[in-house]
Amino acid sequence: MASPRRPLALVFVAMALACQDPQNRAAKERVFSPPPPDPVEEAAKVPVDVKKVGTDPAYAVKVLSVRFPEAHARLHSGRFTVKQTLTLEWGPADVTVEENGSAAFNKHGDMAVELKTGPTESMQRVYANEVIYLRNRGGAWRASRDPTDERRFWADQTFSALRSILDSFKGRLVLTPQGQETVGTRKATRFGVSLAGQAAEPDVLGEKPESPL
Repeated sequence: MASPRRPLALVFVAMALACQDPQNRAAKERVFSPPPPDPVEEAAKVPVDVKKVGTDPAYAVKVLSVRFPEAHARLHSGRFTVKQTLTLEWGPADVTVEENGSAAFNKHGDMAVELKTGPTESMQRVYANEVIYLRNRGGAWRASRDPTDERRFWADQTFSALRSILDSFKGRLVLTPQGQETVGTRKATRFGVSLAGQAAEPDVLGEKPESPL
């Protein structure tokens, strides 16, 4: 008598599934379906056309303007260092600001980021085992679970030096291929950097503001 009940039970299950609300079915499909592709990972799959970097200025700007998460996805591991010096001449006194930064990262997502601006401003971020450790101006370290990908934000602040250089020269940057070489264990192409067009005088600032009373 047990075997006739089994088909009957299957019929009831099929009827129950057929009577489910369409919104419930759609919700279940969203829950059990695979996540959508990560746009950063998808962008990192597109190879860089090295020859085009030296011949197409717009493409070169696109490549050099990549943000840190995509660079990380492409390289998996590496170290980026930057040193920038900005000097403003204003009358007899010059104002110089120097920025030094580095970002080291590996394929597991661990990273160490440091950015120093001038003699006093500095920040350090170390991310390991899904915990981010932070400190500013050489103060005490504190730990955070990094719920908003703060590590990637600060890594990109350091990595953005290339974008700031591109912005400063407003399309005058010219990249010229200078042959192949090996950097660490990776094959690379070296580019020479020059500026197109004639040098121009910088804009002149107004008079110094009077000191407040």
